Amino acid sequence: MSSRDRAARPRPSLRFRDRSVFDGVARREVGSADVLAHSVAVLVPSLTALGTGLALPGMVGPGFWISTLLGFGLVWLLGSTFGEFASRFTSAGTLYTFVAKGFGPLPALVVGGALMIGYGAIIGFGLTDASGRFDAAIDAGLPDTPGGGLRVATVFVACVLACLFAMRRGIQWTSRVVMAVEAVSLVVLAIVLWTWTTRYGLPSWTALSLDGASPTRILLGAAGVVTLTLAFESSASLALETKRPLHDVPWALRNSLLVAAGLFVLANLVATTRPADAPSIWSWRWFAPGQATSVADALVLLVLATSLLALAMCVWSALARLLFSLAREGVLPSWLGRVDGHGVPFAAVLAVTPLALAVPVGAMVTGTDIGAFAWQLKQSGGVVICVAYAAAAFALPRFLWLIDEISWKPALCAGAAGVGAVAVAVTQLVAELRDGTWLALGLLAAAAGIGQLMQRRVRSAASLDELYVGMHDAAVASQVVLGPEPPHGAHADV
Repeated sequence: MSSRDRAARPRPSLRFRDRSVFDGVARREVGSADVLAHSVAVLVPSLTALGTGLALPGMVGPGFWISTLLGFGLVWLLGSTFGEFASRFTSAGTLYTFVAKGFGPLPALVVGGALMIGYGAIIGFGLTDASGRFDAAIDAGLPDTPGGGLRVATVFVACVLACLFAMRRGIQWTSRVVMAVEAVSLVVLAIVLWTWTTRYGLPSWTALSLDGASPTRILLGAAGVVTLTLAFESSASLALETKRPLHDVPWALRNSLLVAAGLFVLANLVATTRPADAPSIWSWRWFAPGQATSVADALVLLVLATSLLALAMCVWSALARLLFSLAREGVLPSWLGRVDGHGVPFAAVLAVTPLALAVPVGAMVTGTDIGAFAWQLKQSGGVVICVAYAAAAFALPRFLWLIDEISWKPALCAGAAGVGAVAVAVTQLVAELRDGTWLALGLLAAAAGIGQLMQRRVRSAASLDELYVGMHDAAVASQVVLGPEPPHGAHADV
């Protein structure tokens, strides 16, 4: 056969799509720093350091630093496990897609329901707590300003509108805003910790003593640390819009935890120098302890409120992309898969709004203080997210086995991470039940119910077992360059 005849011979079809299943979403818009900023914003390191970070030594007692190491150590294993998935394919569904790759559609859709519930709880908490911090800042800086429920409600609505405005502008604009907010909050955290060390002195090695340490308190403290990191993996939802997703997403997951852990340990050590008769840290007066008015503390509260707003916006963006992904797969209504001119799935963003409003509505229905209800919802939602974490961790070994890349190290890390996530979920659930709270069980039931409803919707597509749930981004025909035909007689595999 002549070379001309070989060139004219039709090439075998590789069956590449003409368009991506996620066509229309913004591509290659953000870099590694933007994805890192998303993960850091969800961890809210400034608030956790100035809150639980400073309080942990008093709550746990001797061995508090072991609680911190155990808590962040478990989250590090989870981050490494999720990074194994994120380094092999690109998607917007985060844990839902991860579980689909390992266990198939049935567990994946239940995990998708869990993420809707858990992410929604965190969004509501972030918006509510941000509103409370803005209100507290006004009281600290302008004590004579009229306050009350109307002012808090007005601030809450303003926070919701601010999130919608930022997300409408596009992912690049949103991520840069988040990056700026976190940069300012970290500077403020450094100033506050420096002020404390100049007031109370530097920590000593005796703070690390284990004399009188309680293993039970240490383990409970570790579980509490884990609950502070919930939704850190949501940065994986930006994979479609990231320049180098297979590198940047795992990198952001790991390094955001290093940032948060380092600042949390630093706050732990600084807290050991505070005398027992010092004013409570929960008074939120770092520069003027015991004073009702403090402009400096008001500014800190403003920064913390903005950080909480960034938390809500980042998780909101992640949940919207999960709905977008489910819609493009045919699991949810197709209108949720629409994108606007900025490449943003804004229809899905708007669909999340009722979840953001669930906290004030739930507080009014139950007659509970809005701040207390938001915190309880976050804690109960944390149980649901920890169950999703465990499912994704246990899915990794099977996924690696299916693609013939199984090895002992990631499988062992995933197993340990899954067991740890289950332990945290059980610990939090038992604590809630002991306190007479059944909200976590209700949210778990709601997650399972949402998963069941989605399963019923897609059963008409042949059978559920044959449905391809958990799609990932793949090359399209226009992006593939086929090489020249091999020489005559040479063996070539296509």
